[in-house]
Amino acid sequence: MADNLGLSQYGYAQQPWQGPYGYYEQQTPLGSFGAANQQQAQSSQAFNPYIGQQTQAPGQIGPVGTQYAGSNPYLGQTTQGVNYQAAQGAGTNAYAGANPYLEASIGGAAKDMTNAFNDTTNAQFDRQAAQSGSFGNTGVEAARGRAQNDLSKNIGNMASGARMQDYTAQQGLAENALNRTQGLNQFNAGNQLQAGMANSGYNAGDLSRNLAGAQAVSMFNAGQGNQMGQFNANLGLGQGQFASTLGQNDLNRNSNLMQSMGQFNAGTLNQNSQFNAGQGNALNQFNTGQGNQMIQNALGRNQNQGQFDANMAFNTNQFNAGQQQQGFNNYWTNAQNLYGMNNLGLTNANTIQNTPLNYWQQFMQGANQAGGNGGTSSQNNPGNPLLGAIGGWQMGSKIFGG
Repeated sequence: MADNLGLSQYGYAQQPWQGPYGYYEQQTPLGSFGAANQQQAQSSQAFNPYIGQQTQAPGQIGPVGTQYAGSNPYLGQTTQGVNYQAAQGAGTNAYAGANPYLEASIGGAAKDMTNAFNDTTNAQFDRQAAQSGSFGNTGVEAARGRAQNDLSKNIGNMASGARMQDYTAQQGLAENALNRTQGLNQFNAGNQLQAGMANSGYNAGDLSRNLAGAQAVSMFNAGQGNQMGQFNANLGLGQGQFASTLGQNDLNRNSNLMQSMGQFNAGTLNQNSQFNAGQGNALNQFNTGQGNQMIQNALGRNQNQGQFDANMAFNTNQFNAGQQQQGFNNYWTNAQNLYGMNNLGLTNANTIQNTPLNYWQQFMQGANQAGGNGGTSSQNNPGNPLLGAIGGWQMGSKIFGG
């Protein structure tokens, strides 16, 4: 049986690493095959430098001296809130979607494989067919059919592998687009939450400030001098409440941002882990399928090689036996023809030898009959054809004056 890793004695097997197809070669006891390497996605951790910062509390105000206050034109005014601005879309990848060069690339590779087959393997079959004659053409054509079938399978496997690679690339682009969209949504949600919390703090501060101011003016205008102390107390209380509110808002904001950031990072890590696990599983299945296909291909080529060698040996023996039989038949026919020609030569030589003598006897018999002496008879005996022919020629020349 021919080794599947080397050239057979009839020259149609090829080593797997001789083709310029650019895949990663995985060696096995039965040969090699193109194996894909796993590419893992790396997780990026989001970071917000503003988490943990605190709002500066106002300084100490008061105590205020006792006096009557006029109308306060600023009572009832509110602090302008924060306008929420959403981030724009993350955009799309112009290279995502169907690959316009995929089919052309597959077609070019299939054409190169076909041209290589026609220039090498098919040309070898043509030479074998021309050398083997009519007795070996059946085996050569059977081997040619199996080689063409292998070429069709290889072209199909190449096209399937290219489409699978393009499909995997499109999955990665789609996953990246989803990650960008999710990151943008989480970023906008965090900004909206921060704006809402800031506006809530401003509203609470406005409410506390207006309430304290109105109460202070009312108490002050009532003419109760002792209420100025209460006003100052209330003012201090308002300042403390405002500062406490700012501190609480800072805690709530930072806590919520940290929780959102942690959830975002955990979700990103989980998605990348699932993506890498799915990619690894798909690549393992792909490489396993490639290995099984390589083994089946090697076994099939070994079986085909053995059948081809057996058929070639059988046809060669049959052809040699036929040639020997034909040579013997030709020799026997030539021997019979030579024997017949030898007998014919002897007969012709005797005839040539006896012809002058027969003429002479006929002449003498005619002369004797004319003279009344009666006839004579003679018996032909075989002799030397050459001497008989010479003697007959000399006798005829003497008689007829030649």
